[in-house]
Amino acid sequence: MTRVKDYMTKKVQAVSQEDPIARVRNIFLSKGVSRALVYNGELIGMITDGDIARAFTEERREINQVRVREIMTRGLITTEPGQTPEEAAEKMMEEEISGLPVVKNSEVRGIITNTDLARYFTKRYRGKVKIKDLMSSPVHTIKEGQSAFHAGRIMEEKEISKIVVEKDEEAVGIVTEKDLSFASPGKKPRKIKYPGSKNHHERVKVYPMIIGDIMQEELVTTHPEKDAATETEKMIKNNIGSLVVTKNKKPVGIITKTDIANYLGQKADSEK
Repeated sequence: MTRVKDYMTKKVQAVSQEDPIARVRNIFLSKGVSRALVYNGELIGMITDGDIARAFTEERREINQVRVREIMTRGLITTEPGQTPEEAAEKMMEEEISGLPVVKNSEVRGIITNTDLARYFTKRYRGKVKIKDLMSSPVHTIKEGQSAFHAGRIMEEKEISKIVVEKDEEAVGIVTEKDLSFASPGKKPRKIKYPGSKNHHERVKVYPMIIGDIMQEELVTTHPEKDAATETEKMIKNNIGSLVVTKNKKPVGIITKTDIANYLGQKADSEK
């Protein structure tokens, strides 16, 4: 039987709770990761690119002034090398998290994430479930000219990490929490005096960055009737976290690695 140890990532990034999130952001960029364990002499929590993205919509300070301890997740849930991927996925589903440190005898042996579970899913569940059975629908969309700050607010309010960019009712791109955190969209929109206005009291909103500046234009799509495990290989191959589900180029849903992990977690629950 397949175990967590067979699919976990053994190399884990670690940061201090006193590190500025600007440093963590740079580690994520250079190492191509989206989470790191937080230490203060001992393991005390985790920080993700989602935490950093949310900080951009909530904080008015520069990112080199915000410390890891202010936005990290404390009180880690862990798994063991001998548990099944489905059991690990169940914990992640129940706690609404995307990664678990793998611990044995109080020692961190690695980490298992939604990406690792997606790799397992492509091998174990081929031909067993279709995209339409796992996708989230309806899909949340945004326009290219809207602000990055607005995208962050939608993600926060809807508790999602990705928004499809739409133009003329067709999917043309996608923007994620990682895009927001790595692009430094800046602070909240501010009102400034309009230079050419005769009325000195007239003001307009100025947004630091718009969706068109940061969205991923090379959109990877799928169809509701396709095999989910086969299509998940597209995520692994392209190093992305989701596929936009389309019909006649119109977005009808989205399937993410979280959807796949939740499916695996439900399988563990049904087998008890």
